[in-house]
Amino acid sequence: MNRSIAFLAALGLAFALGCGSDEAQQAAEQATAAAQEMAEDAAAAAQEAADATQEAAQAAADSATEAAGDMMADGVAATCRTLAEQGAWGDALDVCRKAHEANPDDMALEHAYQQAQAAAK
Repeated sequence: MNRSIAFLAALGLAFALGCGSDEAQQAAEQATAAAQEMAEDAAAAAQEAADATQEAAQAAADSATEAAGDMMADGVAATCRTLAEQGAWGDALDVCRKAHEANPDDMALEHAYQQAQAAAK
């Protein structure tokens, strides 16, 4: 893009040297305006690319955070199930509470949490 701007400026200067003074000034102004417009277009395109990159990076970060949360919830649920199978209700109470909060529709986790609550009383 910078080569195009330099080329237009050089072209305008060369044209200006071959013309009369009024024509030279007009050609130089046109070349300058064209170069400035190209520079503005390039800056706008660069900003759009930067914005798109930032949005993509945020989406990737959000996706990674969600995946990590899902993995952690799955690990807590598995630990709750294991402790419930072992009948280790004292150890299961907090783990099963967290698992139930992460998966409130999982009836097995709710039951394990209720059993751990009853055993803790």
